[in-house]
Amino acid sequence: MIETIEVRNPTRPSARSAGMLESYRITGEIVPNPRWAGPDKIAMMVADRYTPLRIIQKSTIIGKYYEPKIVAPVVKTWKVSGSKNNTYEVTADAGMFRCTCVGFQFRHDCKHINQVKAA
Repeated sequence: MIETIEVRNPTRPSARSAGMLESYRITGEIVPNPRWAGPDKIAMMVADRYTPLRIIQKSTIIGKYYEPKIVAPVVKTWKVSGSKNNTYEVTADAGMFRCTCVGFQFRHDCKHINQVKAA
C-alpha cells in the first residue's frame, strides 16, 4: 500500500531561518526493516532508481500526509433577456461572472450580470 508521510528535516534544526525546508514528504511502500535497521526506524521503498530503500528515523516522522480532495467548481448558467429581444447567457464559475453580450467584452461588467446578482 502506497503511503505519504511527512518527515521533519533532521539535518536542518534552524531550517526556517536558513530558508530551507522544515519538513518534506516521502511517498512509497512501507516494507519490513532490514536486520541492520533498529526498531526505532522504518523502511520505505520509493520510486527512486538511485536510492529505492529509505530508512527513516521514527522520531522525525510528523505524520501521514493526505492529499486534499479536489472539489469540482460549481458552474451555474442563466438565460437573460436583453433590451432588444436578444437572449444572453450569464455564467458564474467560482465566483467569476461572464456574459455573452457585447458590453461585457469591453467593460467586463454588464447589466445582465447585475440582474443575475440581484435575483
